[in-house]
Amino acid sequence: MQYKIEMDLCEDYSEMVQSWMKEHGVQSDKDGEDLWYDFFNLQKKSVSPRKRIVHYSKEFACPSEVEPGLKLLVQKFENGDDVSLHLSKDATSPSEFDGLLYD
Repeated sequence: MQYKIEMDLCEDYSEMVQSWMKEHGVQSDKDGEDLWYDFFNLQKKSVSPRKRIVHYSKEFACPSEVEPGLKLLVQKFENGDDVSLHLSKDATSPSEFDGLLYD
């Protein structure tokens, strides 16, 4: 008995990427490699939730009016919570290229 199996791994991967992007609230009308570039750009700009130790520079100064926000962010970092809500709007835009990220 012979079987004929056909696969399109690129199309399957594109569907997985589209699904991930939709779950994370990102819309994209691109496909193929253009979609993958957007996906990898988003992956590089995202902050994975994991516990971190926060260190302050001796030159660091925080204005008192934003100190509660800083404490909340530090607490989230130390607990390993998701901090994606604290990122800039461009961090969730797949086509926005962050030049500093790739330095």
